Amino acid sequence: MATRQDSETVLRHMNAHVVLVGNERDAARRREIVQATYLPDVSLYAPTGLFQGYTKLEELFDGFVGSFSPGAEFEELGPVQTIGDLALQRWRLGKKGEKPLVTGSDVCIFGEDGRIARAYVLLDDTFKE
Repeated sequence: MATRQDSETVLRHMNAHVVLVGNERDAARRREIVQATYLPDVSLYAPTGLFQGYTKLEELFDGFVGSFSPGAEFEELGPVQTIGDLALQRWRLGKKGEKPLVTGSDVCIFGEDGRIARAYVLLDDTFKE
């Protein structure tokens, strides 16, 4: 079980998870962010399936970053909520000042070294097909 994480580390990794990874268009730079943010055996649970390890995460991110309309970006909604080794961040995807394409929440569980061990992507019901 992970130890209690310091708030600066949690905030940095949640921002990287929600904003930096999703908004980075350069695959090499995104790979650096992934390796700094997640444990090598990370599990990400998304509506489209389970993605385990760096390679699967990179494939997931490469696929969806290229599918966004120009100018659409992830943005955090409100503060990160934390308890123990768990953090939750609400987010939106869309162009600033326009109705979002999708909104949701991500829940992450942190490992011993402060990186994300497991992540869960939850979409708001109004956007589910």
